[in-house]
Amino acid sequence: MNETAAMLETRLALIDRIRRVEHGLARDEQAREAARLLKGRSHDLGNAIQIVRLASIEIEKRGGDAIHDLVGDMRTAAETATTVLGELIASARPEPRRSVGAAIAPGVRAATELVRPAIAAPLDVRIELADLVHSHLTTDELEAMVVSAVLDASAATKIGLQLRARAIDGKPWIELLRFDDRPIADEDFASAFEPFAGLSVVKLLAERVGGEASLSAGRPGVELVVALPVAAS
Repeated sequence: MNETAAMLETRLALIDRIRRVEHGLARDEQAREAARLLKGRSHDLGNAIQIVRLASIEIEKRGGDAIHDLVGDMRTAAETATTVLGELIASARPEPRRSVGAAIAPGVRAATELVRPAIAAPLDVRIELADLVHSHLTTDELEAMVVSAVLDASAATKIGLQLRARAIDGKPWIELLRFDDRPIADEDFASAFEPFAGLSVVKLLAERVGGEASLSAGRPGVELVVALPVAAS
């Protein structure tokens, strides 16, 4: 197998690993959308339940003992509907990510060594973060983020990664930057984050743990910035 074929095979294997992580994130996003839909309709349903509850009280006042059992059934149904609605909303809403994930610096080092054989450009890595700093990303998610960021710039002739600490509103954050020398049009920035595009998994992962990702024109080409909250250090 020649060098180009080996590089392509490695790249395809890495993309497959990224897609597995991305599909998991897509399922989370579908759950979030279901929660938003339920939340939007829950107010209307809650009002309907309240009407049934109030109507049962009024009917009981006017009807006396003859319809006591019917009124009781109406109230029980209303209470049951309220409970079920709450359970539906709770089950559709993904739990916020609070767990301590992989150590960031060792994970970035491992991921960059994994992706080097898949690119032709030299990859310069600068780690300015203590090895004991963790975010909320799992090992697989951190790997997918770094590998995706590097593969997205595979057409460049120079690629750089920098990992460093920063403070936002007095709280510790992690910043991962990727630099490359590709010329890129402004309209390509937004499309880079679209579903299953080059950087979609980076954006989804950052947002999943309360961070963010942005792309902009840098010197001399493109700059990707990923900010992640620190989980432990």
